[in-house]
Amino acid sequence: MAERNSKFLAGLSAILGIFIFGIGQFFVISPARAAIFSLESATLEARGQEPIKVSLMINTENDAINAVEGVIKFPAALEAVFVETTKSLVSFWVEEPRLDKVTVTGGFRQVAFSGVMAGGVSTRAGHLFSLYLQPTSSLALGETFLVQLTGVKAVTSNGLGTVVSSTVKNISFRLAETALATESITVPITSSLISFDILPPMEFVPVLGRNETVFDNQWFVAFSTQDSGSGIDYYEVQEAFSTDNQDSVWVKAASPYLLKDQSLKANIFVKAIDKNGNFRVELVSKKAEAARSNFGYVFAGILLVICLLIAEIWRIRHRRRISQT
Repeated sequence: MAERNSKFLAGLSAILGIFIFGIGQFFVISPARAAIFSLESATLEARGQEPIKVSLMINTENDAINAVEGVIKFPAALEAVFVETTKSLVSFWVEEPRLDKVTVTGGFRQVAFSGVMAGGVSTRAGHLFSLYLQPTSSLALGETFLVQLTGVKAVTSNGLGTVVSSTVKNISFRLAETALATESITVPITSSLISFDILPPMEFVPVLGRNETVFDNQWFVAFSTQDSGSGIDYYEVQEAFSTDNQDSVWVKAASPYLLKDQSLKANIFVKAIDKNGNFRVELVSKKAEAARSNFGYVFAGILLVICLLIAEIWRIRHRRRISQT
């Protein structure tokens, strides 16, 4: 029970972090010290079609930061082939950088991101995520190209949602004059990076809730976890009338997920699958009356609803920002 409570409080901490970040968006507050977002790589020369690793780092300049957002922009002649979020400072992604969310506008590809570091983080070299970019045949030998950051924002964990001023360090690459022979290109980056991962995602506690502002007051389940290996790929939900989650079909889902069985008679299972196929299944508590009478769950439910609304506002803002870029 103590371990279960610990996981619940950890999830609640992440939710509270999002709540604080969201509240900060509605206040005009004088900037504090600057945070430095930088794009870094072990090499500044691309060779043939071999992917290059670009890491997004942050220096909080002695401030404790609990939320970040921004966009990485690069020429369309580069293709994003893998996103690595393992060992990230971000404990909860509001908008996770993913290959299926890469957009193309005006000859550039863009990857948006926003996330929360529960409790706040102070660091001089914190890793947010890494992006693997592969040159295409559209690039000429010897050509240089720029990978840049736009719209970055960092919020302090001072409880006021203070947005610090931010600076960026972009990075330029040059395509080598001598291209690699086709046979010398390494195995696909996605295969080489995830093959080592044999561990399932971290344990988590899905939260059951309902509210008049979400799904017309119908029951839903909210969930989130992390994976220390290859990273979370997707989630699935099953509503089953047995206890072994074998009598029904798994449905690919995003949080929050509207339950089909509004009577809550079915057992609700949530499966988190990482990018190497490892998975973890958690059973959602069906004790709705207990959840309503338990202060902790009521508090979590209220915060979840607020966070979901704020997250949707951010997603709309990101889409508008990207469309205007």
